[in-house]
Amino acid sequence: MKRGFYEFKNIYLFIVIALYYLIVDILMNAYIYTSEYYHSVLSAKLDNDQINQVITNNNDYRIVVYLLIPIFLIAKIWIISGIIYIGLIFLNKSTTYSSCLKIALFAELIFVVATVIKLGWLLIHKPGDITDIQFFSPLAITQVIDIKKISKYFLYPLQLFNIFEIAYWFMLAYGIMIFTGWRYGKSLKAVAASYGVALAVWVVLVLFIQVQLS
Repeated sequence: MKRGFYEFKNIYLFIVIALYYLIVDILMNAYIYTSEYYHSVLSAKLDNDQINQVITNNNDYRIVVYLLIPIFLIAKIWIISGIIYIGLIFLNKSTTYSSCLKIALFAELIFVVATVIKLGWLLIHKPGDITDIQFFSPLAITQVIDIKKISKYFLYPLQLFNIFEIAYWFMLAYGIMIFTGWRYGKSLKAVAASYGVALAVWVVLVLFIQVQLS
């Protein structure tokens, strides 16, 4: 089966995605997380001097955050690639880890589109509260329900019910189909048996940590 755009080298695609996330973070800090934003959301809890100190601290550590972006991206792609690789082994289909890296990298482009929409939305609709950013997920079920009436423990799982997460599954399945020669339906089942199971375990772990810290 022809691989088309999957012929791109992994390192080039990784650099493009990492640079994109870096640019988005810079734009978020420049136009969303402004001093006016901090004074607006923190004025009820802190005085002006304390708020200014928060802003100063954020500015001081911003370069560290920028440096962590490619590190977190590497970790995410490496873990998801490993999950897919192991899942395919259990399903009696051998492939290279490099191919799984490519599958995960191209699927990440779905979340690149999601961040474009999120940034555009926040630029047009200025957030009035920290929850407007913290719990905003483009085209998620949390956008059509009143999150204030939902237990905080269910907010993260509900955020995962969004169009882009579904598209991510489909993109992973498409990549598996390309590199294994399986039918698309079987590839989608492979995603559910590998990434889907890992995601479910991750959600349970997050909920457990939230309960323990509450």
